[in-house]
Amino acid sequence: MGCVLSGETGVLVVLTDDGPVRASYGARMLCAIARDRSRSPEAGEWVTLRRWSDGPVTVEAVLTRPALAKVLPLRPGPRRNPGGSPDQHEGLDRP
Repeated sequence: MGCVLSGETGVLVVLTDDGPVRASYGARMLCAIARDRSRSPEAGEWVTLRRWSDGPVTVEAVLTRPALAKVLPLRPGPRRNPGGSPDQHEGLDRP
């Protein structure tokens, strides 16, 4: 298992516990990508790997697809005081 760092046509660089490895697509991944190009793993996705006895490493499946991140503001926006005067904030009167 590893996390995809980058990719080129037919080859991915995947970060594993042993460090980065270059991996090509396994047969099932090739079939899935042939049916739907969006199934190709992208950077940040976790994949399962198979290490073959003669040396090659192949990507067998995508484990997760990252969810769209919710953008949070760094600073809260101005607070509204419905029904109050502009001089009131959080129910406190200014002198």
